[in-house]
Amino acid sequence: MKLNEIRTFVTVAQTGSVQAAARQLHMTQSVVSRLVQRLERDLGATLFDRQSKPLALTYDGQSALHHGRRVHPPTMRPLMQNRQKRTPSNYDGLSIARRA
Repeated sequence: MKLNEIRTFVTVAQTGSVQAAARQLHMTQSVVSRLVQRLERDLGATLFDRQSKPLALTYDGQSALHHGRRVHPPTMRPLMQNRQKRTPSNYDGLSIARRA
């Protein structure tokens, strides 16, 4: 179980859709689905009732969300979003240039 899988699961649960979570996380829908499926496999539980729209959490999913929020609290979201938005042009880190 990886932090990225937990973060993705929590986002899907909060938004109620894979599509909205994909937009928010800057991922494709297939990547979001795959990460949630890996988490389900690792936990040995189905986390979402995929027959309902919007997605509904199963009992196991509600329990996992409670624990997932503790692992990935809301206060970390702005930090994680800022990390994703960094590009070489706006990164404030150290740059090393090669001499010609």
